[in-house]
Amino acid sequence: MFKAIIFKEWIKIRMAFFVLLAVSFLMLINILLNLSHEMEFVAPKVYWYNVVFRQLIFYSGLMYIPIVTGIVLALAQFIPEMTSHRLKLTFHLPVKENKVLLQMISIGFVAMISLFVVTLLLLTIIIRTYFPTEVYLSVLITSAPWFLAGIAGYFSVAMLVTEPLWKRRILLILIIYSFLDTFFYLFGYNLYERSLPEFAVLILFFSISILYSGYRFRKGVM
Repeated sequence: MFKAIIFKEWIKIRMAFFVLLAVSFLMLINILLNLSHEMEFVAPKVYWYNVVFRQLIFYSGLMYIPIVTGIVLALAQFIPEMTSHRLKLTFHLPVKENKVLLQMISIGFVAMISLFVVTLLLLTIIIRTYFPTEVYLSVLITSAPWFLAGIAGYFSVAMLVTEPLWKRRILLILIIYSFLDTFFYLFGYNLYERSLPEFAVLILFFSISILYSGYRFRKGVM
């Protein structure tokens, strides 16, 4: 049964997956071209000084890629479930409803993490080509809130789309926006380093939030 669910979910998100992958590639290529241009044709020493001492965030173009990835994948995965009434049919499968929901969201989560891992691996190659380990570690710490926001965005939008009541959706939009905005409220070098564990714990609660809206959907709460 799980293999059938994997196939069904992949059919829904595959187009979004490859488009998002292409967008990430294009942004990474842009970062690479800018870096290579600055290092080879402008003033490498000045650029190094700006990165190391003035804390220039030369990879800021990636800032909103993770959260867009999470939101788009959630929409691609769960909007068809609601508009085509597929979720009702899914709940009639000979599997516990909560188990089905968790399986569905785990597939989208794995797809999203795969995109993040590819992005980070390529970013690692680019940065280690021009900078030492210290700069690379600062990049990971500085960009970590962006990727955590992507995870939170995926779980939040999945819960939002499966919520059956529009009034509650509006309330959830306000709450979700306020929460996600905290990941971008401060923009700077390693500013969220001490807050990363707290953000990670909060996201754990979002990971099962779809069970609540799924329960309301099954009960026909209006």
